[in-house]
Amino acid sequence: MNIDFDLDKNSSEQLYLQLRRNILQAIRTEVLAPGQQMPSIAELCKQTGISRMTVRRALDQLVRERWLYTVPGKGTFVSQKLRVEQSMQHLMGWTDEIRSKGLQPSTRLVSVHTVASSPSVASTLGLSQGDAVHEIVRVRLANDIALAVETAYLSTNLFPELDRYMKEGRSLYHVLSDKYQILLVRAFQSIEAGTADKQAAELLAVPMGEPVLITERISYDTLDRPVEYVRAKHRSGLIRFVAELNTELASGQTAVREVSSKFRDFTN
Repeated sequence: MNIDFDLDKNSSEQLYLQLRRNILQAIRTEVLAPGQQMPSIAELCKQTGISRMTVRRALDQLVRERWLYTVPGKGTFVSQKLRVEQSMQHLMGWTDEIRSKGLQPSTRLVSVHTVASSPSVASTLGLSQGDAVHEIVRVRLANDIALAVETAYLSTNLFPELDRYMKEGRSLYHVLSDKYQILLVRAFQSIEAGTADKQAAELLAVPMGEPVLITERISYDTLDRPVEYVRAKHRSGLIRFVAELNTELASGQTAVREVSSKFRDFTN
């Protein structure tokens, strides 16, 4: 086992975070394979020249993030690799999509509030600035591993009492269909690189500043109304977005113009 330890004791970055990053890189490049036992704390101390407390803190962080797991009396092991592919060609709710991958989906509701819409949210949903919207913050999980933090905005006028249904733990898309007879049939989505802020770091159990994928999505119903706007932060390395490309130039150019126009509205 040849882990590349690159630790700088003079760096402003804490040593346990440097060690965590080195071990995580070894896991991602499969220098440490799924199911493989980690070196003992004593061995890691010997290899890195840092204290037991620092090594244990790095390992505990990786266990909380589900990259490692412990077996009492046996040691610490590398978790089985989890990689979720989300299609950008099909509009599905989290529950249905994760279940279609053979994984167990779950959602943890963080908060649901009625708030005044910001200029960007109002513009995106076709509302006036300050109009009331539901703000729903949820953590999305697969096999009990937190993969994304989502913040969704929907009009309170269009969806009265939606907050009550959300507090009951129901699937948002199922509620929209069953309670409001509204189906979401298409969406525009953007993806960009970013870092975990304090809230995302706490909810995803990763350090602040950890790389994440940031998505923004506008979903439309059968009347072509924008009814849902979602901002999400996804754990990098665990989620991959996939799409099929083709050479239908004319339709592709039209789609690009539409997407660019929609996202320019709420990013300006």
